[in-house]
Amino acid sequence: MLLIENEIVESVWQQVAAYDAEQASRSMDELRGSQAELIEYVLVTLDGMGEETLEIAIYIMYVVCSIFERASNGKFKQVTNDEILSVHQSNQQLRLTPKPSARAFHEKYGTLEQVRQPYVTTYVIDALVGEDGDPVELTQDQTGSAYLILRTVIDALDMALDE
Repeated sequence: MLLIENEIVESVWQQVAAYDAEQASRSMDELRGSQAELIEYVLVTLDGMGEETLEIAIYIMYVVCSIFERASNGKFKQVTNDEILSVHQSNQQLRLTPKPSARAFHEKYGTLEQVRQPYVTTYVIDALVGEDGDPVELTQDQTGSAYLILRTVIDALDMALDE
Protein backbone atom coordinates (compact mmCIF):
# COMPACT_ATOMS: atom_id res chain seq x y z
CA MET A 1 0.00 0.00 0.00
CA LEU A 2 1.24 3.44 -0.94
CA LEU A 3 0.48 6.01 1.77
CA ILE A 4 0.05 9.39 0.12
CA GLU A 5 1.89 11.97 2.18
CA ASN A 6 0.33 15.22 3.35
CA GLU A 7 2.91 17.25 1.39
CA ILE A 8 1.57 15.82 -1.89
CA VAL A 9 -2.04 16.51 -0.85
CA GLU A 10 -1.26 20.11 0.13
CA SER A 11 0.81 20.77 -2.99
CA VAL A 12 -1.80 19.39 -5.37
CA TRP A 13 -4.86 21.11 -3.91
CA GLN A 14 -3.03 24.45 -3.83
CA GLN A 15 -1.90 23.98 -7.43
CA VAL A 16 -5.44 23.13 -8.58
CA ALA A 17 -6.89 26.08 -6.65
CA ALA A 18 -4.65 28.37 -8.72
CA TYR A 19 -5.94 27.09 -12.10
CA ASP A 20 -7.53 29.64 -14.40
CA ALA A 21 -10.80 28.77 -16.18
CA GLU A 22 -9.08 27.47 -19.33
CA GLN A 23 -6.65 25.26 -17.42
CA ALA A 24 -9.47 23.91 -15.24
CA SER A 25 -11.58 23.06 -18.31
CA ARG A 26 -8.67 21.35 -20.05
CA SER A 27 -7.84 19.37 -16.91
CA MET A 28 -11.44 18.19 -16.50
CA ASP A 29 -11.45 17.05 -20.13
CA GLU A 30 -8.34 14.97 -19.40
CA LEU A 31 -10.03 13.48 -16.32
CA ARG A 32 -13.09 12.57 -18.40
CA GLY A 33 -10.78 10.54 -20.61
CA SER A 34 -8.92 8.79 -17.81
CA GLN A 35 -11.62 8.24 -15.15
CA ALA A 36 -14.95 8.53 -16.97
CA GLU A 37 -16.68 5.92 -14.81
CA LEU A 38 -15.70 7.72 -11.59
CA ILE A 39 -17.14 10.97 -12.93
CA GLU A 40 -20.34 9.20 -13.94
CA TYR A 41 -20.58 7.58 -10.50
CA VAL A 42 -20.32 10.96 -8.75
CA LEU A 43 -22.83 12.59 -11.11
CA VAL A 44 -25.39 9.78 -10.82
CA THR A 45 -25.14 9.23 -7.07
CA LEU A 46 -25.37 12.92 -6.21
CA ASP A 47 -28.17 13.61 -8.68
CA GLY A 48 -30.91 15.43 -6.81
CA MET A 49 -28.63 16.77 -4.07
CA GLY A 50 -28.42 20.22 -5.64
CA GLU A 51 -26.11 21.93 -8.09
CA GLU A 52 -23.80 23.33 -5.42
CA THR A 53 -23.25 19.86 -3.92
CA LEU A 54 -22.47 18.46 -7.35
CA GLU A 55 -20.07 21.29 -8.23
CA ILE A 56 -18.18 20.97 -4.96
CA ALA A 57 -18.02 17.18 -5.21
CA ILE A 58 -16.75 17.25 -8.81
CA TYR A 59 -14.09 19.81 -7.89
CA ILE A 60 -12.96 17.79 -4.86
CA MET A 61 -13.00 14.60 -6.94
CA TYR A 62 -10.74 16.27 -9.50
CA VAL A 63 -8.30 17.28 -6.76
CA VAL A 64 -8.38 13.73 -5.32
CA CYS A 65 -7.70 12.17 -8.73
CA SER A 66 -4.84 14.63 -9.26
CA ILE A 67 -3.39 13.70 -5.87
CA PHE A 68 -3.43 10.01 -6.78
CA GLU A 69 -1.97 10.73 -10.20
CA ARG A 70 0.93 12.66 -8.72
CA ALA A 71 1.53 10.13 -5.95
CA SER A 72 1.66 7.27 -8.44
CA ASN A 73 3.65 9.18 -11.07
CA GLY A 74 0.67 8.76 -13.41
CA LYS A 75 0.72 4.96 -13.04
CA PHE A 76 -2.74 4.10 -11.80
CA LYS A 77 -5.34 2.40 -13.89
CA GLN A 78 -8.81 3.49 -14.88
CA VAL A 79 -11.29 2.39 -12.23
CA THR A 80 -14.14 0.24 -13.52
CA ASN A 81 -17.80 0.51 -12.65
CA ASP A 82 -17.70 -2.92 -10.94
CA GLU A 83 -14.84 -1.77 -8.70
CA ILE A 84 -16.64 1.44 -7.85
CA LEU A 85 -19.88 -0.38 -6.98
CA SER A 86 -18.02 -2.89 -4.80
CA VAL A 87 -16.38 -0.10 -2.79
CA HIS A 88 -19.66 1.86 -2.69
CA GLN A 89 -21.49 -1.08 -1.13
CA SER A 90 -18.86 -1.52 1.58
CA ASN A 91 -18.97 2.22 2.35
CA GLN A 92 -22.76 2.28 2.77
CA GLN A 93 -22.33 1.12 6.37
CA LEU A 94 -20.78 4.54 7.09
CA ARG A 95 -24.01 6.41 6.34
CA LEU A 96 -24.30 8.78 9.28
CA THR A 97 -25.30 12.40 9.49
CA PRO A 98 -22.26 14.58 10.19
CA LYS A 99 -22.21 17.75 12.20
CA PRO A 100 -20.99 20.84 10.31
CA SER A 101 -17.41 21.04 11.61
CA ALA A 102 -14.32 19.03 10.75
CA ARG A 103 -13.76 17.95 14.36
CA ALA A 104 -17.34 16.79 14.81
CA PHE A 105 -17.21 15.17 11.38
CA HIS A 106 -14.16 13.12 12.42
CA GLU A 107 -15.95 12.14 15.63
CA LYS A 108 -19.02 10.99 13.71
CA TYR A 109 -17.18 9.02 11.03
CA GLY A 110 -14.45 7.63 13.25
CA THR A 111 -10.77 8.26 13.40
CA LEU A 112 -8.67 8.67 10.32
CA GLU A 113 -6.72 5.60 11.41
CA GLN A 114 -9.62 3.61 9.96
CA VAL A 115 -8.99 4.85 6.40
CA ARG A 116 -6.19 3.83 4.08
CA GLN A 117 -5.44 7.37 2.89
CA PRO A 118 -5.83 9.62 5.95
CA TYR A 119 -4.29 12.77 4.41
CA VAL A 120 -6.46 12.59 1.30
CA THR A 121 -9.51 11.93 3.46
CA THR A 122 -8.66 14.89 5.68
CA TYR A 123 -8.50 17.13 2.60
CA VAL A 124 -11.96 15.92 1.50
CA ILE A 125 -13.51 16.53 4.92
CA ASP A 126 -11.90 19.95 5.28
CA ALA A 127 -13.03 20.95 1.78
CA LEU A 128 -16.60 19.80 2.44
CA VAL A 129 -16.97 21.61 5.75
CA GLY A 130 -15.08 24.74 4.69
CA GLU A 131 -12.11 24.33 7.01
CA ASP A 132 -9.73 25.52 4.26
CA GLY A 133 -11.04 29.08 4.54
CA ASP A 134 -13.85 28.94 2.01
CA PRO A 135 -17.27 28.63 3.65
CA VAL A 136 -19.30 25.83 2.12
CA GLU A 137 -23.07 26.11 2.28
CA LEU A 138 -24.20 22.49 2.26
CA THR A 139 -26.80 20.87 4.48
CA GLN A 140 -25.76 18.04 6.79
CA ASP A 141 -27.39 15.56 4.42
CA GLN A 142 -25.57 16.99 1.40
CA THR A 143 -22.25 16.97 3.26
CA GLY A 144 -22.72 13.38 4.45
CA SER A 145 -23.75 12.13 1.01
CA ALA A 146 -20.88 13.92 -0.72
CA TYR A 147 -18.42 12.55 1.85
CA LEU A 148 -19.52 8.95 1.30
CA ILE A 149 -19.33 9.34 -2.47
CA LEU A 150 -15.88 10.95 -2.28
CA ARG A 151 -14.72 8.32 0.20
CA THR A 152 -15.73 5.73 -2.39
CA VAL A 153 -13.66 7.62 -4.99
CA ILE A 154 -10.64 7.60 -2.66
CA ASP A 155 -11.00 3.91 -1.84
CA ALA A 156 -11.48 2.92 -5.50
CA LEU A 157 -8.41 4.90 -6.57
CA ASP A 158 -6.45 3.44 -3.68
CA MET A 159 -7.37 -0.07 -4.84
CA ALA A 160 -6.20 0.88 -8.34
CA LEU A 161 -2.81 1.83 -6.89
CA ASP A 162 -2.46 -1.59 -5.31
CA GLU A 163 -3.04 -3.43 -8.59
